[in-house]
Amino acid sequence: MATDYSIFNELSLRRDIGLQELAGHLSGLAELFKIARRFGIRRLRTSHDFRNTDIADGRQVNDAIMALDNLHRQVLLTILDSPYTPNDINELEYENVVDTTLISVNGVESNGFGTLCSLILQCLCVSLLSDSNWDTEWIELVIENSNVSSNKQIPHAAKPDHLFQHFIWLTSLQDFSKNPPEVVFPLPNTAFSDLLVGSDWKAFFEANKKRDTSEKNAAMKDMAMKVALANGYTYAEDVSKKNQNSGRIRQIFSSTHGRRVMYLSTDFESIAGAFEVFNHRGEHQGEFLFSGVKNKGRDASGKHDIEV
Repeated sequence: MATDYSIFNELSLRRDIGLQELAGHLSGLAELFKIARRFGIRRLRTSHDFRNTDIADGRQVNDAIMALDNLHRQVLLTILDSPYTPNDINELEYENVVDTTLISVNGVESNGFGTLCSLILQCLCVSLLSDSNWDTEWIELVIENSNVSSNKQIPHAAKPDHLFQHFIWLTSLQDFSKNPPEVVFPLPNTAFSDLLVGSDWKAFFEANKKRDTSEKNAAMKDMAMKVALANGYTYAEDVSKKNQNSGRIRQIFSSTHGRRVMYLSTDFESIAGAFEVFNHRGEHQGEFLFSGVKNKGRDASGKHDIEV
C-alpha cells in the first residue's frame, strides 16, 4: 500500500564523506523532495540517530544540514520531521518477516535495514546520490526467509528523473476526496500531471507532429493513461469495448470520486493531446486538453455520445 512517506537508504551515507561533499548530496536530496512532494511524498523516515551520524573530520550529518542554504535546509528539516524507521523487524506489522535476513543490496553484501523496511512497508526508498550504485530507479534485494533466498525489487529514487519512472505507482498517493473530477472541471490535478512534460504541452504537440500515425497513437495512448490516472480516473475496459466500432481506437476512463460517475475518452485525432468528456449518461460535455484547458464545447447532437 502506497504511503506519503519514503525511507532513507542508510547505505548511501558513507562514513568517510567530508562535510562539503555531504552538503552537496543533501542539497540534491532537498531538490529531489521539492519534486517528490508534488508527487505526494512529503516525509523521509530515517533512523533515530541519522542527524548525529559521524562523518569525516569529526563532524556529523547535522553539521552538513546546517551548512546548507536556507531553502535547502528548510526542505530537509521539514521532510525529516517524520516518525523514525522502525528499530527492528519485530516492530513491523507484516507477517512472516521475523526471520527475514537481508543478504545483499544491488549485489553488495549488506545489512541495510532501511532498504528492507522499504520492501516490507511497500514505499519508496530514497538514497543520497553518493555513488553510481544509487543512480537507479530500482533497488534489488536478495533476502532469505526460512532459509529460502529470493530476489525483490523496490522503487527507488536518488534524483528527480527516477521519480518519473514510478509515475503510475505514485498516482495512488493522490487524494481526490476533497477535489474530485467534475464534468465542468474534469482534470483537477494538472499540477501533478503537468510534471509529465515539465508543464510544456507544446513540446508534446510538436513531437506528435513528427510522428507517423501508429507512433502518434501509441504516444497518445500512453500519455492519456498517465494523465487520466493522475487526475482520479481508472481505465474502463468494458465501456471502451462497447464503443469500439468501425475500427476506431477507443480508450475510455471513468471516475467515481465525484457525486456521479463520469468518463473521459482519448481524442486520438487531436495531436495536441485531449479528452472528450462525458457525464454519467455518456452524454458529451466538451473537449479538454491534457493541460486541463477547455478546447471545445458540448456537442448536443448526440453524435459524440458514448454507450455506458
